[in-house]
Amino acid sequence: MSLVLSGCTGIAIEPSCPKELLVGESGSVFANQENEGAIPTFLWEVFPDEAGELENPAAPTTKFQAAAAGQVVFRLTASDGLYQVISECGTRVISFADLSVSIGAGSVAAKTGDTVTLTCSTPRALDGVVLAVEQVSGASVDLVQGTDGNATFVPDNSGALTFLCSAVNAEGARAQSALLTVSVIEAPDTDGGGTTPPRPGRR
Repeated sequence: MSLVLSGCTGIAIEPSCPKELLVGESGSVFANQENEGAIPTFLWEVFPDEAGELENPAAPTTKFQAAAAGQVVFRLTASDGLYQVISECGTRVISFADLSVSIGAGSVAAKTGDTVTLTCSTPRALDGVVLAVEQVSGASVDLVQGTDGNATFVPDNSGALTFLCSAVNAEGARAQSALLTVSVIEAPDTDGGGTTPPRPGRR
């Protein structure tokens, strides 16, 4: 919402900000001016001051680098020399520990002997972050870690298997983890002799 000062004016701005940033991450803020070229003066302000820094506070579009977790308000003042408009938008800045991760699979149902691929991910690509999958319950499987948070396994036994996805940054901070349970059933006997007897579990 814009606040018009000094009477009626044709100035129209509606600033846009990133919905969420991590501490240390940068994002763009935009004036979204409807009468581009007619506004010679812009001024961005950040509240609170310690939230971060703007690359060029006098530009209609600039970069903001987040320095502290919390809710950030950007105030944009635009003027055409006669009239002035003030408008605001907000961004949530979170620490790495508050970042959510997710884990998924092509299917959460599998058969013994199937190759199951698990994918651990964060909402956006981040430099220096290691993604890993580990098993936390169920009959033990040989979990092979791949690249970019992927892991595969081939179940030998039926039952429920639970896996945890975790993310750790270069400073050793750990993001919020996520769990996924895969239900494994015994593969049918292709020789027509009924279901295959359960194989002994690994230890």
